[in-house]
Amino acid sequence: TGRYRFAEYGRDIHEAMRRLGLDRLSFVGASLGGMIALPYVAEHEAQVDRLVLVDIGAQLGGDRPSSYYAGMLAAPAEFESARAVEDWLRQWSLYAKIPAAGLAIVIREHFAPAPGGRFTWRFGERLRELQRRDSRETLFPAQWDVLGKIRSPVLIVRGGRSESLLPDVAERTRAGLADALLVEIPDCSHFPFLERPRELTVLLSGFLA
Repeated sequence: TGRYRFAEYGRDIHEAMRRLGLDRLSFVGASLGGMIALPYVAEHEAQVDRLVLVDIGAQLGGDRPSSYYAGMLAAPAEFESARAVEDWLRQWSLYAKIPAAGLAIVIREHFAPAPGGRFTWRFGERLRELQRRDSRETLFPAQWDVLGKIRSPVLIVRGGRSESLLPDVAERTRAGLADALLVEIPDCSHFPFLERPRELTVLLSGFLA
C-alpha cells in the first residue's frame, strides 16, 4: 500500500488470504509482524485459530527506545566489507549472540553488495527517514486497547535478554488477553528464530499442534 501503518498491513493480509482462498489461519508474528497481528486478529477474530507473538507485545520496548532503535539513526550509510557489517551488528544485544549462519541471513536480507566489495543498506536509509520524520509512537503505536478484543489462544515468546519486549510489557500483554501463555527463552534476544531456533520450534510445535 506504500504506507508504514498497521491498518494498511492488515488490509494487505486480508487481501492475501482472499486471493489464496484461505478461510482460517494460525498467525505467527515476530517483531513488527506481531504488532501488526494484534489489531488484525482483533478485527478478524473468526479467521484466526491461534496467535503467536515472537518477542513482541502490545508496546515496542518500554518508555524509552531500545539501544538499537536509537543506534540506527547514527548507523553508517555504507560498510567497507561484510566483516565491517558483522562488527557493527554485533555491538547490539539483539545480534550479539546470533550464530554465524543466522547472522548471514540478517546480512543477506538487510544489506546489498556495492562496488569495491562494500555493502549498503537495502532499506535502512528509508527507515532512518521515517525515524527522523515520525515519533516512535507514530511508527509503532501501542496496542493495549485491542487486547481485550482477542479471544483466540495466544502464545507470547520472550527472549530473556530482549530490549524489544521488556518483562513488564510481556506480563501486561499476557494479562490483557483472554487466553494467553507467556514463555521466556533464557539468554536469547529479539530473534529466537535465528538465535535459538530449536527451542522456538519446540514451543511452536506444542502450541500449534
